[in-house]
Parts: sequence; C-alpha cells; structure tokens
Amino acid sequence: REECCYGFLSQSNVLKQSLACRYTSPLFRHLQRIISVARGFGIISKMSVQAERSLRELRLNTLAGSICTATSVALTNPLDTLRVRWQISGNNVSSQGLIRFGTRIIRTEGLFQGLWFPGCAIHMAAVSVSSGIRLGFYPAIRDILAAGETKNAVHMGSAGFIAGAIGFWLANPLFQAKIRVQASMANGSAKPLGASTSLRNTLKSEGILGLYRGSGILMARGALLSSGRIAISLHLWSVTF
Repeated sequence: REECCYGFLSQSNVLKQSLACRYTSPLFRHLQRIISVARGFGIISKMSVQAERSLRELRLNTLAGSICTATSVALTNPLDTLRVRWQISGNNVSSQGLIRFGTRIIRTEGLFQGLWFPGCAIHMAAVSVSSGIRLGFYPAIRDILAAGETKNAVHMGSAGFIAGAIGFWLANPLFQAKIRVQASMANGSAKPLGASTSLRNTLKSEGILGLYRGSGILMARGALLSSGRIAISLHLWSVTF
C-alpha cells in the first residue's frame, strides 16, 4: 500500500509543481557541499545526469514517502497500540486472550482514547522521518553509487541499506517516545504521557545518548528492511520476466 501510494505521488505533476520552489532548500545545498567535498577526495566521480535529476527531485521523493507512510500509520495505529500494550501486560491480563484484551480496552477506555490516539502523532512523525528518508533518499544514493553506469543489484542494495539505516537512526528518539506514550496507558494512567514530555524526561535523565538507546538495532532493522525489499523485488522481477 505504501509503495503504490509513494509511486503515485512521486510521479504526480501536481505535487512536482507544488514543490517547484524558486529557491533551493537548505538540505539540498548541504548535500551539494558534501558531494563537492567527496568529489575533491575522489570518493565520488562526476555525477551522471540521472543522479543530478534524482537530487533535484529529492524533496519530492522524501515528501511523497513521508505522506504515504504517515497516512498508513494514522489508519493502523490502533493495532500498534494494542500490540505494545499486549506485549507489556502481565500474565494475568495476557492470559485473557488478545481479542478479549482489546475488547476490554475499547469497552472501558473507548476505541479512540484507548487505542487510536495514544502515540499516533509521534508515530506518524517517526515513520515520516524513517521511511521518508528511506524512500526519498534511495534514488539519489543509488544513482550516485552507479556513477553513470547501468544500475545493478549492488548499487540498489547498497543504496537501500544506507538510506534505511540513516532514516531509522534519525527517527530513533521518536520511535522511543512513541513506545513510552503507548506503554503509559498500560501502566494504569488515565491519560497517556505526552510525546514532548517523554522526550524531555529522557533527555533530562539520560541525556542525548538516552534518546538513541536501541538505535543500533533499529538501524539494522531499517537497513535490512530496505535492502531486503529491493533484493526480493529484483528476484521476483527476474523470475517473472
């Protein structure tokens, strides 16, 4: 669902026109500087026309990926909240069965207050960063690695691995806050912990490193998710055609 929506939005002329700003975004300017330095050290050779085009469409691809994944999360957040609350519940509660557990939450707390709203906004923000970067930066990284050559599985897999790892690493504080917000409901709190409050508490008690606890595991997940998706797609393409 996310991939199809992303493909539609990334090719949408309306969205392209809306992003056809007269100025260059700061992010794009920073990327140009990094690429210039890499060229100077010989890390990256002269970019191909396709790579230049992918960089120009970076904002479009990132925004399309963010919109699609955030929309998906907004629709499915009740299932994620139910999963988190179920996993951290005690044996007495989990022995009731998942369906009865979810039904009791809806009956006592309501569908929206008990399952839909907790952590929804911060979850949407987290996937907007992680998957937006994963989907948006992939074409640019792939074409830079290809350096004008015909794109192959190594270029695609490496680009997916890098984009996935970076996206999920940057989003780690948001994913962590999302879990804490959802878990606060399971601890008997009448009102879920606010996402900003969770981030402030973690930063105050544990510092910056606390925000990135578990980031290595999340990076591995994002890298394998992105590169694995590409590998499976290439395999199915070769088998089908």
